[in-house]
Amino acid sequence: MTGCGRYSAACADGLNLLPWLVQPLVVGALLVFPAIADRAAIGSVGALVAGIPVAIILSVTGGGRGPAATTAAALVIALIVGYAIGLAGAVSGRFRLPGSSATAAPALKAMPAAADHEAAHPRDDSG
Repeated sequence: MTGCGRYSAACADGLNLLPWLVQPLVVGALLVFPAIADRAAIGSVGALVAGIPVAIILSVTGGGRGPAATTAAALVIALIVGYAIGLAGAVSGRFRLPGSSATAAPALKAMPAAADHEAAHPRDDSG
């Protein structure tokens, strides 16, 4: 414990390696499972949409001068609710990102078998 009650340049945070170890695992999992990454991205957009107005309201009303725990709790609750709504909308199919897997490139179809070589590769005699 540093003894600091607020964040400042004089209060140094202890070195915590857990985020450095977990972050590559999370990014790797999102690369391996793109459907989960798509839903997580929509949840993050929901958190952003919910968090910005709450942060503005807290800033305008002087939320930083009041009890810090109450201000932080209000912002965290708004972020969690926004993420949950975005994630639920993504799972249900109501919210989609532009170019997401549901609307991305159409499925590839197998080429029809050609009876002969000329039918599969027509010759260009134009020039």
